[in-house]
Amino acid sequence: MKDFEIGSYSFHSLSGTLKKHLQEACELTVGDDDLYLMEPVYAAIGVELWVRVRQMDDSFEVQNLLRETLERYLNPVTGDDGSGWTIGTLPKRTQLLIRLNTLRSKAVVRRMSVTVSWRDADGAHETDLENAPANPFFVCRSGEHRIHVAITDE
Repeated sequence: MKDFEIGSYSFHSLSGTLKKHLQEACELTVGDDDLYLMEPVYAAIGVELWVRVRQMDDSFEVQNLLRETLERYLNPVTGDDGSGWTIGTLPKRTQLLIRLNTLRSKAVVRRMSVTVSWRDADGAHETDLENAPANPFFVCRSGEHRIHVAITDE
């Protein structure tokens, strides 16, 4: 999993050795044709935010802080508070909002749009997070994030 940014090369170079290891550890009733190794399907979570700040001087710092927070949280190896994301699990919209609201003293999230994009055997796909299909091979990762900043009128 630590090589997720490299792409398929790592999986294909390890799959033969991994399959052999698993065959040796399996029951005798599991034959070569009964064990399939599937490459993970990396689902990029992209977030677009509209936030309010108290002072416009803070806007650049707030943008970077929000982007770094999202990238750290959505990291497939270390995200979700250090343990990584479980394969087949995508974050919920509320989880993202809760994570971003920890920065409420710096910025207030007014609107958020979350998309998921992935590539599989059927091609490239992109949809809203709420409409993403369940896939036991999904591994969430950070996608592109856009942050729009406005000064608060309060």
